[in-house]
Amino acid sequence: MLISSNVQSAYQWAQPQKTSVRSAAKTFSSEVLSNTQVSDQNDPVAVYQDLCAEFPDITFRMEDKTRPDSEIGYKNSLHQVGKNFGEPGQYSICIDVSVIRQMQQNPEYAEKVRGER
Repeated sequence: MLISSNVQSAYQWAQPQKTSVRSAAKTFSSEVLSNTQVSDQNDPVAVYQDLCAEFPDITFRMEDKTRPDSEIGYKNSLHQVGKNFGEPGQYSICIDVSVIRQMQQNPEYAEKVRGER
């Protein structure tokens, strides 16, 4: 299981031969946003789903490390996006809700997580 606060770095580490991930992700994200409503940026799950949409080749799960009694992710759901989490050949990232909340509060941090800085 790979835990990273910088999705782009994790992806590049796992698959260094792909050099146009950022432009492909932005294109994909633009298409998704143009075809759907813009999500509620106050909702951590919506921000998380937007992040996942930017990296369609990665499987994500969201955790909440601040709640030790919660063994099943954030608000008792893994919020898994993608398939085959943790399987060989699948890029998988667990991201804590605290990272998402920090992204909501700090645009510079959000850029770092996405690998834009």
